[in-house]
Amino acid sequence: MKRVIIFTLLSFCLLSSVLCLLSSWGCLKSPTQPTVVPKYNVFAILDPMKRNQKVIVDKIYAMDEDANKKILPLAKEVKLQCPAFEVGFSPIIDTPTVYRDTSVVFYVMPESTYTLSILFNDGIIMTTKTKVPGVFYIFWPMPGDTIDLSDSLDAIIWTASKGAKGYLVSLFTKAEDWVVTFATQDTILPALFISFYSPQIFREEGSYRVDIKAIDENYYNYEEEKINIDKVIGCLGSIFHISRYYYFKIPPIKKSK
Repeated sequence: MKRVIIFTLLSFCLLSSVLCLLSSWGCLKSPTQPTVVPKYNVFAILDPMKRNQKVIVDKIYAMDEDANKKILPLAKEVKLQCPAFEVGFSPIIDTPTVYRDTSVVFYVMPESTYTLSILFNDGIIMTTKTKVPGVFYIFWPMPGDTIDLSDSLDAIIWTASKGAKGYLVSLFTKAEDWVVTFATQDTILPALFISFYSPQIFREEGSYRVDIKAIDENYYNYEEEKINIDKVIGCLGSIFHISRYYYFKIPPIKKSK
């Protein structure tokens, strides 16, 4: 299983805390509204690079309740709308808390706004929206190029994504069973910064995977424990991401005399 570590650093305009990385349910929450005990947990991240989108619709479990116990689908209707059309979602048979879109012609588009509507079995209705970040490009280095972790001038640099609130940069081990993720609002990640904060990734020189995700405001601000007036907690966010492989040159270890 992959493990994720998120670093927040002021020097690179990174997020002020891990809890501020992810956003609460769009506009469903207000600090002036009374606190209501949540009943449902809903989570979805729209991704233009994925053929099918998924929405997790689950209940809030008591401390002594088995969260792995199978439950019946909790929603009568789950649909995603954009100005031109809407698409329905159906629960997966073996995993009834996961709803997947059933359309063969639906694709999430960058810079488009989508509204998620859920009608729960008990009549609660939830509606929220997200605007997908725009397309961006990594213009340095080129795919397959070498990144020298001892070079103060080397860096990963990408163009800005229109509408993105921030970026998540993930570095994977060779086996891709461990990942370190940096959160930033910049469009540059210096090689020296990578070298200092991720020695557990680069055990040896070689080709490693790098992912960069542009994230929308909902995903950026999401805090799991926040509650809204509709008895639902969670997030409808969206991303645009790029994956590249680079050859990382590791600085030699200095031997003590």
